[in-house]
Amino acid sequence: MVTYSDITLRVHAEAKLRRREADLERAQELAHLGSWVWTPETGEMTWSAQLYRILGLDPDQVPPSRQALLESVHPTDRERVEATFALPPADLPTGAIEHRVVRPDGTVCHVRCVIETSAGDHDGGPVTGIVQDLTERRRAEEHLNTLIQAVEQSPASVMITDADGNIEYVNPTFSRVSGYSALDVIGRNPRILKSGYTSELTYQELWEAIS
Repeated sequence: MVTYSDITLRVHAEAKLRRREADLERAQELAHLGSWVWTPETGEMTWSAQLYRILGLDPDQVPPSRQALLESVHPTDRERVEATFALPPADLPTGAIEHRVVRPDGTVCHVRCVIETSAGDHDGGPVTGIVQDLTERRRAEEHLNTLIQAVEQSPASVMITDADGNIEYVNPTFSRVSGYSALDVIGRNPRILKSGYTSELTYQELWEAIS
Protein backbone atom coordinates (compact mmCIF):
# COMPACT_ATOMS: atom_id res chain seq x y z
CA MET A 1 0.00 0.00 0.00
CA VAL A 2 1.32 3.43 -0.96
CA THR A 3 -0.03 6.65 0.54
CA TYR A 4 0.41 10.16 -0.76
CA SER A 5 0.25 13.38 1.24
CA ASP A 6 -0.13 16.83 -0.21
CA ILE A 7 2.75 18.87 1.29
CA THR A 8 2.35 21.89 -0.96
CA LEU A 9 1.32 24.18 1.89
CA ARG A 10 4.25 23.03 4.01
CA VAL A 11 6.73 23.56 1.17
CA HIS A 12 5.35 27.06 0.54
CA ALA A 13 5.51 27.85 4.27
CA GLU A 14 9.13 26.65 4.50
CA ALA A 15 10.08 28.70 1.43
CA LYS A 16 8.39 31.78 2.92
CA LEU A 17 10.25 31.24 6.21
CA ARG A 18 13.58 30.99 4.37
CA ARG A 19 12.83 34.22 2.51
CA ARG A 20 11.99 35.95 5.79
CA GLU A 21 15.19 34.68 7.38
CA ALA A 22 17.20 35.91 4.38
CA ASP A 23 15.46 39.31 4.55
CA LEU A 24 16.18 39.54 8.29
CA GLU A 25 19.82 38.66 7.76
CA ARG A 26 20.14 41.27 5.01
CA ALA A 27 18.45 43.89 7.21
CA GLN A 28 20.84 43.11 10.07
CA GLU A 29 23.81 43.39 7.72
CA LEU A 30 22.70 46.79 6.40
CA ALA A 31 22.00 48.11 9.92
CA HIS A 32 25.22 46.62 11.37
CA LEU A 33 23.06 44.64 13.80
CA GLY A 34 23.58 41.17 15.15
CA SER A 35 21.48 39.17 17.57
CA TRP A 36 21.64 36.31 20.03
CA VAL A 37 18.97 34.26 21.79
CA TRP A 38 19.66 32.55 25.10
CA THR A 39 17.38 30.06 26.89
CA PRO A 40 18.31 30.12 30.61
CA GLU A 41 16.50 26.88 31.36
CA THR A 42 18.64 24.84 28.96
CA GLY A 43 21.65 27.13 28.60
CA GLU A 44 21.25 26.92 24.83
CA MET A 45 22.30 29.96 22.80
CA THR A 46 22.09 30.90 19.14
CA TRP A 47 23.87 33.70 17.27
CA SER A 48 22.94 35.36 14.00
CA ALA A 49 25.44 35.33 11.13
CA GLN A 50 25.85 39.09 11.47
CA LEU A 51 26.81 38.74 15.14
CA TYR A 52 29.58 36.37 14.11
CA ARG A 53 30.79 39.02 11.65
CA ILE A 54 30.69 41.76 14.31
CA LEU A 55 32.71 39.58 16.70
CA GLY A 56 35.06 38.49 13.93
CA LEU A 57 34.47 34.82 14.75
CA ASP A 58 34.06 31.78 12.51
CA PRO A 59 30.75 29.91 13.07
CA ASP A 60 32.48 26.66 12.07
CA GLN A 61 35.06 27.05 14.83
CA VAL A 62 33.24 28.81 17.67
CA PRO A 63 29.91 27.35 18.87
CA PRO A 64 27.52 30.02 20.19
CA SER A 65 27.64 30.25 23.98
CA ARG A 66 27.53 32.81 26.76
CA GLN A 67 31.16 32.04 27.60
CA ALA A 68 32.32 32.68 24.04
CA LEU A 69 30.32 35.91 23.98
CA LEU A 70 31.90 37.11 27.24
CA GLU A 71 35.40 36.11 26.12
CA SER A 72 35.06 38.44 23.15
CA VAL A 73 34.45 41.43 25.45
CA HIS A 74 37.38 43.80 26.02
CA PRO A 75 39.15 42.89 29.32
CA THR A 76 38.50 46.36 30.74
CA ASP A 77 34.75 46.02 30.13
CA ARG A 78 34.38 42.32 30.86
CA GLU A 79 33.69 42.49 34.60
CA ARG A 80 30.82 44.93 34.04
CA VAL A 81 29.29 42.81 31.26
CA GLU A 82 29.75 39.57 33.24
CA ALA A 83 27.96 41.14 36.21
CA THR A 84 25.02 41.95 33.93
CA PHE A 85 24.84 38.43 32.51
CA ALA A 86 25.00 36.95 36.00
CA LEU A 87 21.66 38.54 36.89
CA PRO A 88 18.46 36.46 36.82
CA PRO A 89 16.57 36.96 33.55
CA ALA A 90 13.83 38.93 35.33
CA ASP A 91 16.45 41.40 36.65
CA LEU A 92 18.32 41.99 33.40
CA PRO A 93 18.49 45.70 32.47
CA THR A 94 16.08 46.88 29.80
CA GLY A 95 18.37 49.71 28.67
CA ALA A 96 21.37 49.51 26.39
CA ILE A 97 24.82 48.33 27.43
CA GLU A 98 27.80 49.75 25.55
CA HIS A 99 31.14 48.01 25.62
CA ARG A 100 34.10 47.09 23.47
CA VAL A 101 34.83 43.83 21.69
CA VAL A 102 38.28 42.48 20.83
CA ARG A 103 38.30 40.46 17.62
CA PRO A 104 40.73 37.57 17.05
CA ASP A 105 42.87 39.80 14.78
CA GLY A 106 43.32 42.27 17.66
CA THR A 107 41.06 45.02 16.32
CA VAL A 108 38.70 46.65 18.80
CA CYS A 109 35.13 47.57 17.97
CA HIS A 110 32.46 49.39 19.96
CA VAL A 111 29.05 47.75 20.33
CA ARG A 112 25.71 48.60 21.88
CA CYS A 113 23.60 45.72 23.24
CA VAL A 114 19.90 45.87 24.08
CA ILE A 115 18.55 42.92 26.08
CA GLU A 116 14.92 41.85 25.89
CA THR A 117 13.27 39.20 28.05
CA SER A 118 10.19 37.30 27.01
CA ALA A 119 6.87 37.31 28.83
CA GLY A 120 7.87 33.99 30.36
CA ASP A 121 11.23 35.11 31.66
CA HIS A 122 10.39 33.93 35.20
CA ASP A 123 10.11 30.32 34.06
CA GLY A 124 13.13 30.13 31.79
CA GLY A 125 11.76 31.86 28.69
CA PRO A 126 14.26 33.02 26.05
CA VAL A 127 16.32 36.19 26.41
CA THR A 128 17.20 38.10 23.25
CA GLY A 129 20.11 40.46 22.70
CA ILE A 130 20.35 42.93 19.82
CA VAL A 131 23.97 43.97 19.18
CA GLN A 132 24.78 47.05 17.09
CA ASP A 133 28.27 47.76 15.78
CA LEU A 134 29.07 51.39 16.66
CA THR A 135 32.66 51.34 15.41
CA GLU A 136 32.13 53.42 12.27
CA ARG A 137 29.95 55.89 14.18
CA ARG A 138 32.63 56.29 16.86
CA ARG A 139 35.29 56.87 14.20
CA ALA A 140 33.08 59.50 12.56
CA GLU A 141 32.53 61.17 15.94
CA GLU A 142 36.27 61.20 16.65
CA HIS A 143 36.93 62.66 13.19
CA LEU A 144 34.26 65.30 13.76
CA ASN A 145 35.73 66.18 17.15
CA THR A 146 39.14 66.59 15.52
CA LEU A 147 37.65 68.95 12.93
CA ILE A 148 35.82 70.90 15.64
CA GLN A 149 39.05 71.35 17.60
CA ALA A 150 40.85 72.47 14.45
CA VAL A 151 38.16 75.05 13.69
CA GLU A 152 38.01 76.22 17.31
CA GLN A 153 41.77 76.79 17.38
CA SER A 154 42.11 78.12 13.83
CA PRO A 155 43.81 81.54 13.44
CA ALA A 156 41.30 82.28 10.65
CA SER A 157 37.78 83.57 11.28
CA VAL A 158 35.22 80.83 10.60
CA MET A 159 31.49 81.34 10.16
CA ILE A 160 28.99 78.57 9.38
CA THR A 161 25.48 79.36 8.16
CA ASP A 162 22.45 77.37 7.08
CA ALA A 163 21.25 77.29 3.46
CA ASP A 164 19.36 80.56 3.99
CA GLY A 165 22.47 82.33 5.20
CA ASN A 166 21.55 82.48 8.89
CA ILE A 167 24.60 82.14 11.15
CA GLU A 168 24.78 78.87 13.07
CA TYR A 169 28.36 78.96 14.36
CA VAL A 170 31.37 81.27 14.67
CA ASN A 171 34.76 80.36 16.07
CA PRO A 172 36.66 82.30 18.76
CA THR A 173 38.88 84.02 16.17
CA PHE A 174 35.78 85.48 14.51
CA SER A 175 34.67 86.94 17.84
CA ARG A 176 38.13 88.31 18.55
CA VAL A 177 38.47 89.96 15.11
CA SER A 178 34.90 91.22 14.66
CA GLY A 179 34.07 92.09 18.24
CA TYR A 180 30.81 90.10 18.01
CA SER A 181 30.32 87.21 20.43
CA ALA A 182 28.63 84.01 19.30
CA LEU A 183 25.47 85.04 21.17
CA ASP A 184 25.47 88.35 19.25
CA VAL A 185 25.38 86.76 15.79
CA ILE A 186 23.93 83.23 15.91
CA GLY A 187 20.56 83.21 14.17
CA ARG A 188 21.28 86.49 12.38
CA ASN A 189 22.35 87.13 8.79
CA PRO A 190 25.98 87.98 7.95
CA ARG A 191 24.75 91.26 6.45
CA ILE A 192 25.12 92.72 9.96
CA LEU A 193 28.84 92.87 9.18
CA LYS A 194 28.41 95.06 6.07
CA SER A 195 30.58 98.15 6.35
CA GLY A 196 29.23 100.00 3.33
CA TYR A 197 32.69 100.11 1.77
CA THR A 198 32.48 96.82 -0.17
CA SER A 199 31.07 96.92 -3.71
CA GLU A 200 27.85 95.12 -4.55
CA LEU A 201 29.73 93.23 -7.28
CA THR A 202 31.95 91.65 -4.62
CA TYR A 203 28.90 90.53 -2.64
CA GLN A 204 27.30 89.14 -5.79
CA GLU A 205 30.40 87.12 -6.65
CA LEU A 206 30.66 85.92 -3.04
CA TRP A 207 27.05 84.63 -2.89
CA GLU A 208 27.32 83.04 -6.35
CA ALA A 209 30.34 81.11 -5.10
CA ILE A 210 28.59 80.08 -1.88
CA SER A 211 25.40 79.05 -3.69
